[in-house]
Amino acid sequence: MRQIFLLLDVGLKYLRRLALFVSAAGLIVMAALDTFDVLSSFLFDAPIRGISETIQVIMAASVALAIVSVQHRREHVCVDLLVNKLSPRALRVANFFNYVFSILCVGLISWQSWIMAAHSVRVEEVSATVGWFLVYPWKIFFALGFTIVLIEILRQAISSMLHGLDRNFERSSSNLKENMHIEVNP
Repeated sequence: MRQIFLLLDVGLKYLRRLALFVSAAGLIVMAALDTFDVLSSFLFDAPIRGISETIQVIMAASVALAIVSVQHRREHVCVDLLVNKLSPRALRVANFFNYVFSILCVGLISWQSWIMAAHSVRVEEVSATVGWFLVYPWKIFFALGFTIVLIEILRQAISSMLHGLDRNFERSSSNLKENMHIEVNP
C-alpha cells in the first residue's frame, strides 16, 4: 500500500508541475493579450474585439490548474477560531466531513467540466466574438485541473483514514493544530 502511495505521489508531483506550467503560461498569455488590447485602445483607438471573453476563458482554466498546488499544500481557507477549539477526535470528524463534501463538490465540477469539454471538442468550439480563438483546449485544461484536484483530495482522504487507524494519530492530530499556523517574521 505504501508503494502505491509513493507512486501516486510521484505521478501527482509531475501533474502538479505540468498544471502550474500551463497555468503560468495562461497567465502570461492573458497579460500579453490585455496589454496589447490596452495599447491598441489608447494608441490607435481600436480595442480588440472579444479580448475580454478570451481572457475570461483562459483565466478559468489557469485558476483551475493552480488550485492543484493549493490543495496539495493544504493552503485552502481554514477557520482557526473553530479548528483550535476542537479536540483531536472532533478534528478527525470535521476532516472526514470536509473530505466527503470536497470529494462530492469537486467530483461534480470535474464530471460536468468533462461533459462540457467533450461537447466543445465535438463542435470545435471557438469564441463567439472572435472566430480565431479556440475555446475547447481551455475547457479541457479546466476539467483536467479539477480532476487532478479530485485525485489529490482522494489521496489525502485515504491517507487521513489510514492514519486514523494508527494509535499515534491522537498525538499527531494535536500536533497538526500547532503546525497549522504560519509564523511571519518581520
